[in-house]
Amino acid sequence: MAIWAAMAAAVQSHAESRDLARTTLHLDRYVLGSLGVEVAAAPGARRVEDSWTHSYRVAAPSRLELWRGDAREGDFRAGFLAHEGGPVLSLPDGELSLEGFELRVVEPPFVFDLVDRDGRRWFLLDYLHLMRSSREPAYLLRNMDLSIAPELAERLGRPELTGAYAGYLEVELPSAFVDAGNVDAGNVGAGNVDTGDGAAELAGGGPTCRICEANFDPALEVDVALTLLGEPSQVSPPEPGGRVAMGFEARLENRGTADIAWFRSIAPDGEPGSSVVGPHPYLVLHFYRLADGVLTQLGLSDVKHAFFATNYGCRCCGAQALFVGCGDIYGAGTNVRQLFFAPRHEVEAFSGAWERVGSHFDGDPVDDRRDHGEDSDDHPDPFAHRLVVMETELSTPSAEYFIEGWYLAQGDVNLFNGMGHMKVRPVSNQGTWSFPLAAGQLVPGSMLDRVVDPAAEGAGRSNQTLDTGRGHLQLVSTAQPALEGRVRYEYALMNFDFDGQVRRFSVPVAPEVALTSLGFTGAGPGPSPSWVATRETDALVWTAPEGGALDWGSLVSFRFEADAGPATSVAALSALETRPGEVLAIAMRGPTRVPEPAAGLFGSAALLSLASLVRARRGGRSFGGARGGVARWAWAAAHSR
Repeated sequence: MAIWAAMAAAVQSHAESRDLARTTLHLDRYVLGSLGVEVAAAPGARRVEDSWTHSYRVAAPSRLELWRGDAREGDFRAGFLAHEGGPVLSLPDGELSLEGFELRVVEPPFVFDLVDRDGRRWFLLDYLHLMRSSREPAYLLRNMDLSIAPELAERLGRPELTGAYAGYLEVELPSAFVDAGNVDAGNVGAGNVDTGDGAAELAGGGPTCRICEANFDPALEVDVALTLLGEPSQVSPPEPGGRVAMGFEARLENRGTADIAWFRSIAPDGEPGSSVVGPHPYLVLHFYRLADGVLTQLGLSDVKHAFFATNYGCRCCGAQALFVGCGDIYGAGTNVRQLFFAPRHEVEAFSGAWERVGSHFDGDPVDDRRDHGEDSDDHPDPFAHRLVVMETELSTPSAEYFIEGWYLAQGDVNLFNGMGHMKVRPVSNQGTWSFPLAAGQLVPGSMLDRVVDPAAEGAGRSNQTLDTGRGHLQLVSTAQPALEGRVRYEYALMNFDFDGQVRRFSVPVAPEVALTSLGFTGAGPGPSPSWVATRETDALVWTAPEGGALDWGSLVSFRFEADAGPATSVAALSALETRPGEVLAIAMRGPTRVPEPAAGLFGSAALLSLASLVRARRGGRSFGGARGGVARWAWAAAHSR
């Protein structure tokens, strides 16, 4: 009887193990729906969240083999996962059955091909977050981007959509489905394994990666550097003449000397045993147009809260920390998922502070638990939180377009290498947009440096960055000839991480100078509250309306024409949230010289007071540090008018 009982228990255990092995396929209803693709049926689905999300059991004899040897972005060297059932898709030219679909390991840059039972490829999978637990299912393959394969793009008659985002996929696997017996201890490429519960041993082999102990010593330097942006994909339904939502891959690395806290934003996010909440970096996405020397911020996303560091390219396991010298990657699938996004106003950009209790994630009731998920009731608007631009802004003749990614981490010593941009080319076809990358690599630093190179200022061009002590501002000014001997002045003002917000921008202008063609452009998408321009005795002043102050991560621009040529001048800024004795002033080119002492906006007493304040607050350094500031140029000779 004992023998029969043991055999029955073994059979039952195997059955339970097979039942735990499941793949959940999240097809994006808006992306595929806009291409005429629908889910006609879902045979074999065990769990259905909605008509586009289904879970299927992994079938025998599926098995995956982990890489051995040096670290790499792909985590598996061989194997496949077959499935019981699968969706049936309705395409414009007929049905596409994925019943019995397989995930097949391929060479990087992709992790798997998704093929039908006849071996025909239809989707690509990449950007894997591989997590490991001592409990079953022991392997969790999370957040893989599901992209359109060339074969599906060709069948849809849209070859340009090859690689476009189409959803995401996740897999849960017991240990029995993964072969790790040939893994070299401490020397394996599965460098993104979450061992939040302390388990790193694989069945039949050594550890897949080294369990590194995080060092968050505040005496060490935090330095997050953006290293790559991927091609954007549209992730919203067509809205002719209206909005276009997009997302794209972002990669980064830790170039500092301190490990970086990478905890989750709120419980119960994450797997049991690894749902540690706390400090974490933030990602924001931007979209710009540069036309005739004028830079416009067409779109800006809400804040994406980072939640897991893969630690690729190094020997440390993936965990709730990005270790020194390690990289991290988030695909378009995580950079568009509304689950991870919350409003910008909740974050203090300069300090990185954020309060989860009562936040967007907490909702109602306020109990420090996540209330917002991913179903349609939580996010009925496909445009909410995402990077959105207006379709009408994407076809300006001779314009250049750029995407920008920007990571904010608490205590980061180099704000500007955490941001970067790449040039894209918007293309419309049958109501949907693609954004192929133009030639060139990621350009680190501020987008405003595209307008005026900070190393090539001149009589009609300036580029100055102001370190206020509680955030950074940048002002680019240009002066160009206009009709009838007039000069066109253009100013672009960026608030990087100054939480005080800018509510007033003042340009010194002598009373005898005539001004015309005043203009203002705010951050998109769509119309933004216009700042009001007022001519005062010795200045032209723009003032933000109620609720329209320049917040962090935003760009505004001002312009006018004058009958006076450019000279070195000083712009005065006022903050919405001020501090006693705070002075905000920044170099620029304007249609007048700096006023004479005891006259105008800045008399001699004011300038001397400003210089004293700079020395007292910045240890004798110029206001703005290495990129220039008031102390170096306030008394410089003006250019000839």
